[in-house]
Amino acid sequence: MFLAFLRGVLASAALLIAAGASAQPIGTFSVDGRNPNGTSYTGSVTVSRTGGTYKVFWTIGSGSFVGTGVYTKGAFAVAYAGGHSGVVLYRETEEGVWRGVWAPIGETKTGAETWR
Repeated sequence: MFLAFLRGVLASAALLIAAGASAQPIGTFSVDGRNPNGTSYTGSVTVSRTGGTYKVFWTIGSGSFVGTGVYTKGAFAVAYAGGHSGVVLYRETEEGVWRGVWAPIGETKTGAETWR
C-alpha cells in the first residue's frame, strides 16, 4: 500500500516538474522588432542546438546576423554579430512567443524583439 502511494507521489512530482519547465527556443520564428532609435523591423530567426549552446541566425531585410546563445532557468541570452554586434535577453512570455530586449555594443538605448 505504502509503495503504491509513494509511486503515485513520485509520478505526480515528475509531472509537475515537467509542466513547469520552459520550452527551449528551437526552430524558426517570425521576428517583429523595434530598434533603439524607435524604427521597426521584421524578419525571421532560426535557432538550433549546438551541444551546450545554441546557434541563432537572423534574416532582417537584406541583412543577416549570427549569434551564440545560452539557455538557463527560462532565460535565453544571445551575443550576436552582423551589421553591428550586441547582446539580447529573451523570455518565453506565452507558449511559442519569445520577447527580448537587446542593445548593440556601445549603445545607451535598448531595442525590443518578439519571436512567434
